[in-house]
Amino acid sequence: MRGKNTEMRYPLSESIGEPYLLVGREREFALLGRWLDLIPKRMSKSRVLLGRRKTGKTAIV
Repeated sequence: MRGKNTEMRYPLSESIGEPYLLVGREREFALLGRWLDLIPKRMSKSRVLLGRRKTGKTAIV
């Protein structure tokens, strides 16, 4: 390992935002639930979850 940095690295801590960001997301959760139900049947398509930072994307997933 000559010339390589062997220092242990840790990921940055993640903050997913305030709980109020998930209020009123019934439609989004319903869509996600239907998508998840189709996975075992191999009928699900890829999805992308887009949004501004700190809007609750990680918490939804």
